[in-house]
Amino acid sequence: MITMLIKIPRRRIDFTPSDIVDFVRSLLLNRLKEGREIGRFEKMFAKYLGAKYAMSTYSGKQALYLILKSLNFKKGDEILIPSYTASSVPISVFYAGLKPTFVDVDPKTFNINSKLIEKRINKKTKAIIATHIHGLPCDMDALSKLCAKHGLYIIEDCAHALGAEYKGKKIGCFGKASFFSLGFGKHLSSFGGGVIVSNDRKLIKNARKFMRECESPSNLELLHKLLKTISLSIFTNPLIFSFTIYPILHIFNYDFITNSFETKISPYGKIPKEYRKRFSNIQSLTALREMKSLDINLHWRIRNASILKRECKSLRYVKFQEYSNSFKHTYLDFAVFVRNRERLMKRLLTEGVDTQQTWLDDCSSLPFFIKDSHPTPISNKLSKGVLYLPIDPWLDEKAILSIAKIFKSAISNIK
Repeated sequence: MITMLIKIPRRRIDFTPSDIVDFVRSLLLNRLKEGREIGRFEKMFAKYLGAKYAMSTYSGKQALYLILKSLNFKKGDEILIPSYTASSVPISVFYAGLKPTFVDVDPKTFNINSKLIEKRINKKTKAIIATHIHGLPCDMDALSKLCAKHGLYIIEDCAHALGAEYKGKKIGCFGKASFFSLGFGKHLSSFGGGVIVSNDRKLIKNARKFMRECESPSNLELLHKLLKTISLSIFTNPLIFSFTIYPILHIFNYDFITNSFETKISPYGKIPKEYRKRFSNIQSLTALREMKSLDINLHWRIRNASILKRECKSLRYVKFQEYSNSFKHTYLDFAVFVRNRERLMKRLLTEGVDTQQTWLDDCSSLPFFIKDSHPTPISNKLSKGVLYLPIDPWLDEKAILSIAKIFKSAISNIK
């Protein structure tokens, strides 16, 4: 429950002493980097989705990069991408020697607008990246028909959407391949990491060939990841957050939290080092443990989102993602489009609710890509107006109702 003293962080990172025990044991047994747990995790992940193969990677960015390299496209081939997405997606396409071509998104779902795709297809177009934005599945029937008609691959971007379902089938198994993120704040976090999923044995074989050329992270790097997880866990604990991070955010209006969860990469210069590293055995141990509680956490996250939508659905100038009952939205982020976002966020923070503006961009308008792009007005609008309200599984119904009450009050006082 929100009180005058206890504030609500935008996101909470969970950490257990088992992570430290696993790290020390693996270090003593020389199994920090390599070990059988990697294979166990990959099999469990593939089984959970109903796929044939899963392959762990150093990050979600690297997973996409390896998929593109494994498909043996020619330099300069084009990949269709929703413009409202993480900038790391088109940058990974660029580093793979390909050209990202942006398509605007649907104003109702925030996902790629299938009605606009055909206008962007040409002889060089090879694939569509279907990003399930914030955990909401794309219209896979429409995308599958388009790809069959034009001979294109579907690559699913499932970084936001582990556990989401389209017509009763888990996303990640509809296309040629899919990629997931295991980064901080994701549905399944192993202090960094990613996964490639595919039913195509040759693609996975090619990806593993590329991975063999990569190096394992050092013990020092893995220790740094562990310490970062511990720090985030401590400072996103509501009690500690209320008396440390919250005053800094409130008094100085300085948001340093976002970069702790999402590391931006640049399209300039050499290929980033993270594209040349491997997932480690110690991270697999954490991922295996988190898989056991994944569905339970998704249940509470979905429940919290449902309460917020119910309580706030009648508000003017507030828009949520729209979808039918045949979709299972897993809400990595509870995205709300609002007017006067910055003023609203300050008001909410004053009332004890920490929120975050969308960490997605209108990528077609980014300096590196704007020269070869065309306007994507819906993506631009969303990038300037979407914020995320807290819905983490640890929040009980009373806390969610308090957040809704504060949100409605803040909206009514901002014109």
